[in-house]
Amino acid sequence: MKLYRYESAGSGYMDSLYGNEGIELDEDIQTHIEMINSFKPQKRGHDSCGNTTYKAGREISSRFRYLYFCYDVICNYSTFAKDVAKLSVGHPNHEDFDRMSTEMTGFLSVFHGRTHVWDCQVIHNGKWKDGAAVSLGEEQEQVFAKLSRYGSVTKHMSPASRLDHLTEAIFYHNEEKEQGMVQSLVKRLMKANKKVAEYVKKLQNTLALLGLQEKDLPVILQQLQQSALEKKVSLI
Repeated sequence: MKLYRYESAGSGYMDSLYGNEGIELDEDIQTHIEMINSFKPQKRGHDSCGNTTYKAGREISSRFRYLYFCYDVICNYSTFAKDVAKLSVGHPNHEDFDRMSTEMTGFLSVFHGRTHVWDCQVIHNGKWKDGAAVSLGEEQEQVFAKLSRYGSVTKHMSPASRLDHLTEAIFYHNEEKEQGMVQSLVKRLMKANKKVAEYVKKLQNTLALLGLQEKDLPVILQQLQQSALEKKVSLI
């Protein structure tokens, strides 16, 4: 999320009223980055899925408690999270780091995932993960798009005023989502039920065209995933 603040706006003399209730304070983020880098120093490189520079403080947080989550470069994140969990043994936060690599399953968002190489898409495709539902995985981008509207105002504010303004915007956005949760879930369920019949028909037509049966699909998927893993191993 790009919400710049002009240096000419001045630093001001007030402290934030909300603190880190909505957005982590800069000093806390820096402390977290330094802690992660003590296990796994930042490095820069390139692979077929883009730049692999790890910005530790932004990629990992002990506050995550979700089973599934989407990320644009989940292929790089998964490796990074496992390395941090392994290297942090003995650290007070090791349990949290380990949980992020063992209890959380990440997958590529639909639109950003299309830019990855085929083997990465096969391994991290959310459509093939039980429980991932039909999410596009772009919900975070939608939040960013909404909050970016405040940029024309916050870029002229002091750090404390900017933080408070954005925190209130986040609270307001969360309240909107909570009030509309029931309607949203019902709408999504109806949409999913409607698409089931559409996808079943499309699947049957494709199977008939290729001379396959539905029972063949798990075997084909396993073969694809195995080929994808072998390709990745060959590149290491």
